[in-house]
Amino acid sequence: MVVACALSACSLGISAPAANRRRNQLPDCDTSKGLVALDSLAAIGLGVGGLAALGSDEGVGAVALVGAALFTAAALHGSGNADKCRAAIADYGLEMSASQPTMEVRRTPKQRRPDPEPAPKPESEPEPEKEPEEPVTKPKVQLPKPAPPVERPDHAEPGTHPEPAAGDWSQFWREVP
Repeated sequence: MVVACALSACSLGISAPAANRRRNQLPDCDTSKGLVALDSLAAIGLGVGGLAALGSDEGVGAVALVGAALFTAAALHGSGNADKCRAAIADYGLEMSASQPTMEVRRTPKQRRPDPEPAPKPESEPEPEKEPEEPVTKPKVQLPKPAPPVERPDHAEPGTHPEPAAGDWSQFWREVP
């Protein structure tokens, strides 16, 4: 009972959006449902404890069940306020995106830092001459030639048998050797 009184229906503190707020102003309200979860846990604990106490014919059980009902009501109220706040913020976002003209965003390239100056080479060493680079060419890929058709003695030459009619399916299920 002491824990239940200490929690004291925290969800009642969740604020809903103000009814008289201006349309171009972001709603100032609570969207979090953490306190709703705490009140729900307290309601469940008091409900289970109250039912257990009623089973053993103690008068404390009825008081615990009343407390569970109050915590449940507070959780429902707080959850409703948080839902109203979320809806008001979503409406605000839609209104603001619809009222502002679309603008093209131009990004400027990042400024590069200049490369550090290379250390000067001692004057006694001459620079080696560079050979001209040859252009890189892709190697030509040769595809394998297709194999010649295999002649089978069990097949007749094309054109020796008449073509089947359009509705003739008799040769469709012929077994292939």
